[in-house]
Amino acid sequence: MRAALVGIAAVLVVAVAAGIAWLVLAQPAQLESREQGLVLTEAASRAQFGVVVVFVLVGAVVSFTGAAVCAWLLPTREWFWVPVFALAAGVASLVAWQVGVRLGPGDPVTDGDVRVGDTVSAQLAVDAVAPFLVWPLFALLGLLFALWLAGDRGEHRADESSEVTGGDLDVESTSSARHEHGRP
Repeated sequence: MRAALVGIAAVLVVAVAAGIAWLVLAQPAQLESREQGLVLTEAASRAQFGVVVVFVLVGAVVSFTGAAVCAWLLPTREWFWVPVFALAAGVASLVAWQVGVRLGPGDPVTDGDVRVGDTVSAQLAVDAVAPFLVWPLFALLGLLFALWLAGDRGEHRADESSEVTGGDLDVESTSSARHEHGRP
């Protein structure tokens, strides 16, 4: 139970840091106030797209690195961790998004101090689902990378299996016995 609470706290801390990184690195679109209202120019449109790109890049780096480090430290390497890592990264993406939106520039439409001729920053926004899916995807890639580095291909190592069962396990003889009986 304690390990689960530490894991949840770590995900939240990393998510808040990722949200702050997104806020610092993103350059929000600059909207022009005209008589017709706020106008999104072509340059501002590119900046708005850049805000989403920065969110995706921060998510990819944080999710991949965090998952790889956590997977490397795991005591067991089981399929159970796949949905756990995906869910944790999905939650982290939502927390980071909310941190960036709440700490970033406010909504210029609801700001009553905007006058004609003013330039105001747009609110940080991610207006599609796909950027949020990048976080779990890269968390799973980080998990796979760590497992690949560890050399764990889904087979239990002899020292791990003997600890679990309390007996000795000869992987070579078990593997050769399978091949002799026509099983891979």
